[in-house]
Amino acid sequence: AEHDLSKMDELSGSISRLINKNQDMQVLLKEQKKVVQTTFFNNLLGGNFRNSQEMNSFRFFTGITIPGRKFIVLLFMISGYEQLASREIIAELQEMKVVVRNILKQIFSERAQFHDVDERRIALITGLNTDDDGENKRYIDSSVERFYVDLAVYYKAKPRTGIGSICNNLLEVDNSFEQAKAALN
Repeated sequence: AEHDLSKMDELSGSISRLINKNQDMQVLLKEQKKVVQTTFFNNLLGGNFRNSQEMNSFRFFTGITIPGRKFIVLLFMISGYEQLASREIIAELQEMKVVVRNILKQIFSERAQFHDVDERRIALITGLNTDDDGENKRYIDSSVERFYVDLAVYYKAKPRTGIGSICNNLLEVDNSFEQAKAALN
């Protein structure tokens, strides 16, 4: 009977170690997924995909979806943090980026994906539901206006916004991104 208890303890210990290893692996996979998603956005916004098949394979692997008939990039730059001279300023900037991203998520819902371009800039890549560019432009303009109204509750200064051109497919969003960057300057 004592031998059976010893085997049960050993089995229980093995199961616990296996569960812990599995949980550790899940954490590592989640961290790796963030790295792969960042790589996807860097390649997408940099125009580094050779064709739609390559881009879609990467996109499906990461689980990123951007539904739409057309696409556009908006670039938001948070101002007032030109000197990243202390941990407190960097922490405050990161908190502001979280607020900005959450407001944008409420406005654009599941149609948008976000990418931190750098410490101050957030790129929003969103799908548009219609082929009518005039209607799409009105939608983007009213969404950006709503963003500024909602953000005013939390943040006194306005982030600057660069809006790229509307493009017909995701492979063209690097052009939209470049135009959004130029609009900020």
